Amino acid sequence: ELQATLVNPTIAAEQVKEQRAIFEATFTGSASLRKWDQPFMSALSGLQGTQGEQDALSAGVRQPLLSGGTASFNLTDTLVETNATNSISNPRNDPSSQFSFTQPLLRNAGARTVTYGIRLANIGRQIADAQTKLAVISILSNLDRAYWLVYATQKELEVRKQQYKLAQIQ
Repeated sequence: ELQATLVNPTIAAEQVKEQRAIFEATFTGSASLRKWDQPFMSALSGLQGTQGEQDALSAGVRQPLLSGGTASFNLTDTLVETNATNSISNPRNDPSSQFSFTQPLLRNAGARTVTYGIRLANIGRQIADAQTKLAVISILSNLDRAYWLVYATQKELEVRKQQYKLAQIQ
């Protein structure tokens, strides 16, 4: 019974960690490849076409904020290769960056609302700690009562033996 009770504070502490993890930053990444082949009809040379390939790599980080909003930063690198004759540069590299900040105005806004789960998990942890202490104290109390009951019984037995010996002598 005590071993099962001792697990509850550990579970409650993990729930607190889980709620705090909501505010941990997350890394994002993506890669894409797009190929195209676009035929067209030219009056001078007949059927022609352009082929190309676009590779894009993106990496970023997203950070939830205590205010309820999120801040994110992304870096993207795009490489475009084509056989089009009107292309200015081939291959073309297009690096870009993006920063965004979102903040809800009314719904789930504010640190008090956002940290509600953490506060609730902390209260649950305190309850689990108190219940565990109560269980340990209860077991120790029962053990103490049992010890003193055995002690009192032994002393009473000694007294009865002495009374018996005195009764035999008389």
